Amino acid sequence: MSNSPGTLQHGATRTSRGAARQAVAVLLALVAATLAALLATPAAHAAAAVITITSAQAAQAANDQFLGEQAPVPVTLPDDWSDSRPRFDGLVRYRAQFDRPPGTEPNELLALEIERVCSNVEVFLNGQRIFSGGRMTEPVTRNCHYPQLVTLPSSLLQEHGNTLDLLVRGHALQRVASRQQAGGLSALRIGPQALLAEQQATRKFWNVSAVQIVAIAIGVLGVVMIVLGWMSRQGAYFGYFGWLSLAWALMSLRVWWRDMPWDNGVIEFLFCTAFAPIVALAVQFLLSYADLRSRWIENALALQWVCCP
Repeated sequence: MSNSPGTLQHGATRTSRGAARQAVAVLLALVAATLAALLATPAAHAAAAVITITSAQAAQAANDQFLGEQAPVPVTLPDDWSDSRPRFDGLVRYRAQFDRPPGTEPNELLALEIERVCSNVEVFLNGQRIFSGGRMTEPVTRNCHYPQLVTLPSSLLQEHGNTLDLLVRGHALQRVASRQQAGGLSALRIGPQALLAEQQATRKFWNVSAVQIVAIAIGVLGVVMIVLGWMSRQGAYFGYFGWLSLAWALMSLRVWWRDMPWDNGVIEFLFCTAFAPIVALAVQFLLSYADLRSRWIENALALQWVCCP
């Protein structure tokens, strides 16, 4: 029994379609493998070129000599002062040893990344100061939310046996309003400056820039609400909401304003007492929006303003 020409042509078409599908699948697999190799190579190189320091020697400092009067003790990084040295307020010196990261070029610019240090830090490489985050005495520069990137001078770097010293000024948990403002030091990362700068910029955006953007948006909203409340005598709740928004935006100053003119005690006192007017404005907004008025609640809010400090 012979096959008709139509049947043979249909079979050939099916065969060619199957071969085309296989060719496309093989091509896609090759493209995917190539992309994976291209993406994996820089990632693997970056991982090999960055070292993370998670241990150091630390001592509470009382003078200008590294690891001064007290005997240094080994600590694990990150080091949260509220756990390792409760109620301590002052200076702590950290010392760590490191070799040049493997996989880096001899002339490649290296940097130190500190994801979090609170409140401020000075960095020394092989006995030479290479970085200062600002004032180390009251009023101390507040860098708690700012990741630090410190370029390591090539002239001071050795192939092996480099000594890294960090002088950290911080405050006890009992002397600040939140744990984010308490003293501490994160793990340290050393690697190519270009790579760490990109990562540091990303952290800084989410830690600081995003807060600033939100604060500006809330502040503008507050101004608009205040204007609406002034224009509409029947909408007094607009004014309450506007002042509430402005007050909340001002609270973010503590995050990104690093060099405040007051010492830590005054700043934390002002921050804590600011919650009293914020709560009062929020309650007044809700009462006004619901078209209610309660004399005893208003008296209680006024009493709170006096008693809160």
